[in-house]
Amino acid sequence: MADLNSPAVRRIVTEDGMYRSFGPPIDTLGGIRTVIDDCDERIVKLLAIRGNAVYAATVHKRTIEDIPQLHRQADVIRRTNRLAEKQGCLLPGFSELVRTTYGVLVPGYVALQESVWKQTVPVSDIK
Repeated sequence: MADLNSPAVRRIVTEDGMYRSFGPPIDTLGGIRTVIDDCDERIVKLLAIRGNAVYAATVHKRTIEDIPQLHRQADVIRRTNRLAEKQGCLLPGFSELVRTTYGVLVPGYVALQESVWKQTVPVSDIK
């Protein structure tokens, strides 16, 4: 098991032959894990906000067939991929990871929205 407080034992060699190192808070494995855990917490909170927006959008769909909107799903995946490309993430393959993630995430939200839609009634039916 790695020592969470020790400095790095390797360096990343960049394309220009230079060595990449990092400063606080990501200069120890423990610091890196704290950054990752904080990111995960923020990501999950944002996914919940997105989920609440999807939930709210359900009442604007007349039929269950109105939910999937494949063109909208494709637009979201393309847009988020472009956003990923602009982030300057050093991790090779990052934009492909984002594309794959949204390729699972968006249809997942659609499936959840379809299950919620089945619990709705037309406003005109409410007396």
